[in-house]
Amino acid sequence: MGESTQRTSGGHQARRALLQFGLSGLVALIIIGAIAFVALRRESTHESIREARTITEFIARSIAEPLLQERPEVLTGDPEALAWFDERIRTRVIGDGRTIVRVKIWDQTGRIVYSDAAPLIGKRFVFGNDERAALQHDETEAEVSDLAGPENAFERSEGKLLEVYLRIESPAGDPLLFETYR
Repeated sequence: MGESTQRTSGGHQARRALLQFGLSGLVALIIIGAIAFVALRRESTHESIREARTITEFIARSIAEPLLQERPEVLTGDPEALAWFDERIRTRVIGDGRTIVRVKIWDQTGRIVYSDAAPLIGKRFVFGNDERAALQHDETEAEVSDLAGPENAFERSEGKLLEVYLRIESPAGDPLLFETYR
């Protein structure tokens, strides 16, 4: 009887050790999985921001600046020029609105000289530090948009947006801020 009790006790201890080993492995796997998930999510966010910057730079340099060269009176608020510019921005940049939902062009005083949300044209807002830096240092900036700002009233219904902005130049060489919302 004593030998049988020892075998049962030894078998019970072995099962308990295996269970502890299995649970430890499972906990380690969950921790490693969580760390990998966070790292992959962070990397995909950084990649999305890099892609948004690249696309916005391309649009600004290859579409917006050439269009402004062709019709500089957009910057003075000429209705016919604005309609012409708007039609081209909507077809070449915004399209179906699944990627880019808004385009704005600002002069250096904070006045919106073009937006596909027409009521914003001519309105003046105070630039934040990042916008001023982009205008002064020709840097492309990207950040999650503060939709509570008065200049973003027309974007609020879109949910969380990434805004990307950079300096472009008017036909006269004056700095402008080109901005997209994704």
